[in-house]
Amino acid sequence: MYGLPGQTLDSLRSTLDSVLSLAPEHVSLYGLQVEDRTLFSKRGVTDDQDMGREMYELAIATLIRAGLEHYEISNFARPGHRSRHNINYWRRGDYLGLGCSAASFFGGTRFSNEDKIAPYISAVESGRRPVAESEMPTGLEALGEEAFLGLRLLEGFVPSQRVRDAFTGSWAMLKARSLVREDASRWRLTREGVFLANDVFQEFVPPFSRQEATT
Repeated sequence: MYGLPGQTLDSLRSTLDSVLSLAPEHVSLYGLQVEDRTLFSKRGVTDDQDMGREMYELAIATLIRAGLEHYEISNFARPGHRSRHNINYWRRGDYLGLGCSAASFFGGTRFSNEDKIAPYISAVESGRRPVAESEMPTGLEALGEEAFLGLRLLEGFVPSQRVRDAFTGSWAMLKARSLVREDASRWRLTREGVFLANDVFQEFVPPFSRQEATT
């Protein structure tokens, strides 16, 4: 992780050197995000976005120089070692989570299991599925999900015509800000878009502000 309290560019560089000394085939890199009602938030910890970007840029350059491919916003891999789970997730493929609090996506429905042991065990022992919540994204929500998940991959994705029609205005605005580009029919993030990915993704999640079609 980067952007941690007390962390510096030098300490991050040292951490990266230690990680690379293990010759990893895959590395995941995440920046600190302080959420409301968390311990960090209650203690007044804030995330320095400017420093976070410097650290992210340092990490990207270091990992690429070491021979790892930056294939997804937070993930790097040596040739042939991309995470198949990650790829499946960003392409909205089916996956099944087993156990307490596990999340799944199957047949277009997203669901999660009970997150407390007692009700989870009770459901299993009584022969019931221990599902606590489920939803099936439809319409603009499903199309937006196709877009922002596909954009997490540095190679981007080929949008369906329905996605193009639904988010014409959003795409034009993001393109004008140089956050996205289209290469051979693939939608993808620019270098700046990688650093400002959350600004891009918010255009594809509710509430929608620039959609041109009701799907």
